[in-house]
Amino acid sequence: MSNVDALAARVRALEEKVDEADGYARACRAALVRLRGPLGTLSAVSVDVGGLRSRSAKVDRARSRAESARQVVGTARSRLADAAGDLGRIAGRYERRADTARAELRAARKQLAATVASGVG
Repeated sequence: MSNVDALAARVRALEEKVDEADGYARACRAALVRLRGPLGTLSAVSVDVGGLRSRSAKVDRARSRAESARQVVGTARSRLADAAGDLGRIAGRYERRADTARAELRAARKQLAATVASGVG
């Protein structure tokens, strides 16, 4: 394998690495955008059972269900926020990988062009 062939193979491999990292970063950002809607909706949910005071068993059951629903909403909101944070961090990691691979790709392309121009390899 000539030097030019080796450099061309390196350029192709780096192009694939950039494409892969960019694809993962885009997918994470898209999922993050889709999570923001439900997260915003859940953040707007407020369950106040403070005014439900009664000696009625039906009211007590309703208050208990409402308190349970408040806990479920809070847990779901927390888990969605955690997932959104994770996706943001993962996307950032892949964006940095893509940037690093892009810099390596520019250098490899320059090296390939110089090798081809010099006629060596």
